[in-house]
Amino acid sequence: MSPSVILHWYPESLFAQKIAWDLNYKKVDYKTVLINMIEPRPLRRPLDGGYRKTPILQINNHIFCDTKVIIAELEKRYPEPSFYPATRSGQATEALCKAFSQWTDSTLLFALVSQCGSMKLPEGFANDRAAYLGKEIDFAQMAEIAPFLKLEIQAQFEVAEQLLLENDQGSKEWVLGTQLPSMADFHFATDTMFAGGLMGETWLKENFPKLAAHKARVLNIGNYERIKSMPSISAEEALEIAKKEGLEFEGEVKPTGTSLKTDMLVSVTPVDTGKIPVVGSLVHLTSQEVVLKHIDQESSLEVFIHFPVIGFAIVPVPVPADL
Repeated sequence: MSPSVILHWYPESLFAQKIAWDLNYKKVDYKTVLINMIEPRPLRRPLDGGYRKTPILQINNHIFCDTKVIIAELEKRYPEPSFYPATRSGQATEALCKAFSQWTDSTLLFALVSQCGSMKLPEGFANDRAAYLGKEIDFAQMAEIAPFLKLEIQAQFEVAEQLLLENDQGSKEWVLGTQLPSMADFHFATDTMFAGGLMGETWLKENFPKLAAHKARVLNIGNYERIKSMPSISAEEALEIAKKEGLEFEGEVKPTGTSLKTDMLVSVTPVDTGKIPVVGSLVHLTSQEVVLKHIDQESSLEVFIHFPVIGFAIVPVPVPADL
C-alpha cells in the first residue's frame, strides 16, 4: 500500500509553493490540507508538536518540518527525476544546491520582505508575524523606506541574473548548467516569483528578463496547476490517517560528542524565527537529520517528527522529579 503523502499548506506561503512544485515535478500523488495563514492552528499541533512554520509534509504518522528535510525525504523516496542532476561537465550538484539555498532562502528572501509594507494583509497578520519573528513590525515604516531598500534587491538580482549567463554567448536554461532543472532552480524561481508579485511582472521583465524567463520555465516544469487536481482533505482526516496508518521506524542516534542519546527527552527549536521548541524522545540523529517521537497529551497520537540539523538547536530537556 502506498503511503499517504499530505501537504499541509496555504497558497500564500512561498515555501509551500516550492514543495508543491517539487511534488509535482517528481509526479508524487499527494493530498492537501488547507491551513490558516496565521495562528492558532489547533488541529496541526498533535502532528507538529508546536512547530509553527509552513509547510509541513505528512507521510502517514511521520511529519517532516522545514523544506530542507522535506526535500531530502522526497529525494530519498522518489529518486527520479533527481533534484540534483549532474552538470553537463559531470559535476555533482547536491552540495551546490544546498549551499545555494542559504542565499535564496535567507539573504535574498529577507531583502524581498522589505517590500511588504504596503501589502493588504489579513487582520491579525502583523501580530502573528511579530510573535513569529520575536519583534514588533512597523509596516508604515517599511512602506516608507521600501523604495530605498529596493536598491539592495536590485543588486542581489543582478548577481542572480549573471548566473544565467554562459560565457557571454547566451543564456543557460538552468542555473547550474544542468540538462534538467536542479533544486537550485526551484529555490531561485521561488524568490523570483515573490519579487514579481511584490514589484510587478513588468518590473521583473524589464530589469531582469533572464530571471523572468527562468521563472516561467520552472513554473511550467513544476506544473503548479496540478495541485488543483490533488484531493483536499480536512485536518481531522489527516489526524485519522496518522492514527490508523502508522509506519514503523527504527532510528539510530549516532555519537555527537555530546550527552545526547537514544530515548532522551529533548527539544528541537529553530535558531532563526518561529522559535517554538518541539519536545519529544530522541529516536534518530545523524549529521543532517533529527527525529523525535512525540505523543500528544490530549489525543495520545504518536508521531515521528523529522527536522534538519542545519538551522535547529537540539538540547536535552530536564525531566521533572515527580515523573
